[in-house]
Amino acid sequence: MRGAEYRKTMEREHFDVLVIGCGISGIAAAYYLKKNNPDKSFRILERRESLGGTWDFFKYPGIRSDSDMYTFGYSFRPWTARKMIAPKEDILTYLWNVVHEFDLEKHIRFNTEVASSTFSSDRGTWYVDGKNGKRYSCSFLFMCTGYYKYDKGYTPDFDGREDFRGRVVHPQAWDLDPKDYEGKNIVVIGSGATAATLIPALADKAKFVTMLQRSPGYYATRPSETSGVSKILNRISPYLGHWLNRWKSIATGSLLWNLSKKYPKMVRKAIMKDVRERCPEDFDVDTHFNPKYDPWDQRICLVPDGDFFEALKRGRVDVVTDHVDRFTESGVRTRSGKVLDADIIVTATGLNLQTNFPMSNIRVVVDNKTYDSPQAIMYRGVMLSDVPNFAFTMGYANASWTLKAELTCVFVSRLLSAMDKSGKDICVVARDDSAVDEGEQFFDLSSGYLMRVKDRMPKQGNKSPWKLHQDYTMDMLNLSFRRIEDGVLRFKLSGQMRRDLLDNNNSGSSRSRLRSRL
Repeated sequence: MRGAEYRKTMEREHFDVLVIGCGISGIAAAYYLKKNNPDKSFRILERRESLGGTWDFFKYPGIRSDSDMYTFGYSFRPWTARKMIAPKEDILTYLWNVVHEFDLEKHIRFNTEVASSTFSSDRGTWYVDGKNGKRYSCSFLFMCTGYYKYDKGYTPDFDGREDFRGRVVHPQAWDLDPKDYEGKNIVVIGSGATAATLIPALADKAKFVTMLQRSPGYYATRPSETSGVSKILNRISPYLGHWLNRWKSIATGSLLWNLSKKYPKMVRKAIMKDVRERCPEDFDVDTHFNPKYDPWDQRICLVPDGDFFEALKRGRVDVVTDHVDRFTESGVRTRSGKVLDADIIVTATGLNLQTNFPMSNIRVVVDNKTYDSPQAIMYRGVMLSDVPNFAFTMGYANASWTLKAELTCVFVSRLLSAMDKSGKDICVVARDDSAVDEGEQFFDLSSGYLMRVKDRMPKQGNKSPWKLHQDYTMDMLNLSFRRIEDGVLRFKLSGQMRRDLLDNNNSGSSRSRLRSRL
């Protein structure tokens, strides 16, 4: 790799690294590239006109983090705001502050949606074409686009939808102002994290909100603001407080995950005890909040300050556990025959994951072969077999996205440095089909959005380096400290570098230099 600021080649701007996406992951990538690889030129290509990814895209009321900001924020930039479960506006402000503080904005190209990327092993180069006509090339491609589809959320085909006279809206395409639902009856179909967030916010202005769910999920309450020792630590030293609170949160989350897997009955009992204490006295908790599955078989919904349960107590919200039979002119009829009147129906029925993960909507070709997600094998949860000079970011199912994103960025920085040291310009994961375990799920969850695309995800094995772990400590060791060249990840010379080394004179010294780098 050559580290000039950039050069134009065949009407393409060339950079050492191109980062696709400027959300949580892309900003982290920029920070670590600038810090750990100062000789590398890089740019972030962002399809939207602003940074933030999910936090700039979603507009529905009440949207907030579903992880505490000690882990959802970056390790290198302490979260010092009072709220540790933060609303969208605070998160966007934080991200912009990070970009300004570390002088990253000059590296971002907004309104640049990538249409296709093609890798040539002969040239050791990615050729990237934007939908706006801009053309780039790079030596290393870093995909930071998350795993959701942003064009359309998931909505089942409900019978009678065309009969309903009110408005139907999916949270991913939210286009209502508060005045649009003030004093209205609203039915929210779904009970996942989005519904748990949306319903208390709607209840502040709506006449009445009904959550219609097919089956219950787990709801866990925690404070939205820092208190006690954590608050004192933040006042004494923001960096020390952030670090200690961060590791406290990591340890607590890991403990809950492991207890849920080993002692699910005990964890269920503790969650249900808290829910019973927060619900109205006559509320049927076993019907509406006692799931059929064990804790962490699906994600546990976070309820900051118990706001969902407070709305129940105030009589502004009700829960109906039943299936949708059909939409009617005035609302929803359930299979049991109950009719729920509604002026607005919100289909909080989930999101769609990418079906060619992790390439988003980008067509990717490697040496004339089109990338097809189910044919790839994941390596350390950050790279893919047969896709050279490439890494991707994917967060945890059981913890903050940012924790894994930062570890991935550290690994990529180490990888780039190792390539420079080796004198070779291609890194590739050696494919090992014997390592694949068809029984391994992409995530160890049974959530619908994962089940719908499980056959479209890359394969993985049942042990390192082929398994996607849900363990921050293990990943920290594997990605931050373990040797890069492990016999699976290999470095080699592109055809162009071989020719450069031999040079025009084909001298003996050139052959010696080539042999020393093979």
